[in-house]
Amino acid sequence: MNLLEVKNLSFKYNENLILKDISFSIDSGEIVVFLGRSGVGKTTFLKLLAGLEHPTTGTIKKNGDYLNNKHTFVSPHLRNIGVVFQEDSLFHHLTVEENIKIARKKQDLKALEDLLELFQIESMRYRYPNEMSGGQKQRVALARALYQKPHLILFDEPFSALDANLRLFLRQRIKIWLKK
Repeated sequence: MNLLEVKNLSFKYNENLILKDISFSIDSGEIVVFLGRSGVGKTTFLKLLAGLEHPTTGTIKKNGDYLNNKHTFVSPHLRNIGVVFQEDSLFHHLTVEENIKIARKKQDLKALEDLLELFQIESMRYRYPNEMSGGQKQRVALARALYQKPHLILFDEPFSALDANLRLFLRQRIKIWLKK
């Protein structure tokens, strides 16, 4: 069974066709990249998978269960899909630690400590987003997405605000973490 199966997915925005008849499947453990120039609908596509937008046509299934079809639409918070977008997505009234912990009902302090260390944000755990750089905020968003322990994680240019050395380091570490 496929982890994710998309069939004939299309999306219109104000009668403008953004995505047309996308079909593919992904097995558990696969890492897949969708490439395209700016403005072709990559972010919209990820929003459809995450349940942040409603498809015009088509179906999305995760682990054999429909996330959407003509009669079904599973809310984003019930999909167990982690998402990290390019823009700042932190809760500004919460500390770093609280922003990460909000991703799970059942807390796992070992995983929390491992992620704080992985992303080199241990010393910032009690800071608020307005006290951090863009790259630091992005590291918190990445940690939160992984802390959720999602079945599927979607990244939309998550390393864009990071310097080249940190970007390379985190790509390698995230790949190891995801394989676990």
